[in-house]
Amino acid sequence: MVGYAYSLDYMNGYGYIFIKAYALDDLSFVNSSSPSVTYRVKRENAKTEIVADNGNGMLIHLSLRHIEEIITLISLEEYDKNYPVCMSWIVTPSGNLLKKKAQEFYSVWPVPPKLMTDKNFYINITDISFKNKPSVLELSFAENVLNLALFLCGIYLAEPLCVCGSAFYCSGEIANVVRKLYGSLKLCSFIPNECKLKKCKVKINRKNIIKKAEEITFADGKYEKDVSEWIVNIKRECVSDLISIIISSLKNKRSFNWLNRRLKYTVSRYYRDLLSVGTELISHSGVQASSDIKKLKFNELLMAFTFADSMRDIPKNIRNSKERLSATNKLLPPGCIYNGRFYYKEKYYEN
Repeated sequence: MVGYAYSLDYMNGYGYIFIKAYALDDLSFVNSSSPSVTYRVKRENAKTEIVADNGNGMLIHLSLRHIEEIITLISLEEYDKNYPVCMSWIVTPSGNLLKKKAQEFYSVWPVPPKLMTDKNFYINITDISFKNKPSVLELSFAENVLNLALFLCGIYLAEPLCVCGSAFYCSGEIANVVRKLYGSLKLCSFIPNECKLKKCKVKINRKNIIKKAEEITFADGKYEKDVSEWIVNIKRECVSDLISIIISSLKNKRSFNWLNRRLKYTVSRYYRDLLSVGTELISHSGVQASSDIKKLKFNELLMAFTFADSMRDIPKNIRNSKERLSATNKLLPPGCIYNGRFYYKEKYYEN
């Protein structure tokens, strides 16, 4: 038996994987008329249902043990690539299930593995977070510094802000925090009926946030020969300014619009400083243009100037990033992601 497994079921989202099994000995024999059975499998408990049986009278049965092995293998691939995947597999004559090949699944909107089964919901806030369409580096830099600033201010939430594909999302918990502290529902501009705003589990107190934030101090950074120190200094100075803005907004009871404008401007200013490292990237990695830095994630950039092995991976990372961008640019970003499903203005995503 051979087959394919996909990171999501189109009708039910990333909370399920999609498996297609064929009664053949080799994947090269698979065609549209091959006898097959299609399964929908829930990730968290391996609950399985047959959604299509085209066995043409043949008995095609994938055991629960093999299904659980497929879940494990495809999950490992997702975390390794940090991207949804399509994986081929084979059951040997001795009954062992083996992974044949796994590749990134470009025909669906990508969600990081950590969000595939998250019960929270995430709202697309790209338009209010960036003046222009953000690059890969700008998205990941914003995610990195804003999440750290929130944590240092005592707002302890798991994944409050995250990047999915070429879009920027905030969690429903952050939307609740903004509503409580600033009286604004702007982050909740699109929430489907299934994703009602729940009571925030984290205790949020204006005075406590100010007190916690004011305790944070940063040492002055030195810009010498080590480029990795430049990157760390840019991040540290950005986070320091973001925390100052949050303190000012709470002390002076500013509106969320005021806060958002200043956070957006500050992240953009330090992002431009980060782009200056692009010329160093040319001399160290052999990339063709300084603008290629925009195709890298912030952590990839930092790792490249910290470890020689990571610098050698830069051309490959840039190629992968371009392929991913080419795929996501053809897709419509979901307005909301909830429990692994995509929601747009009218209805959830269907194939």
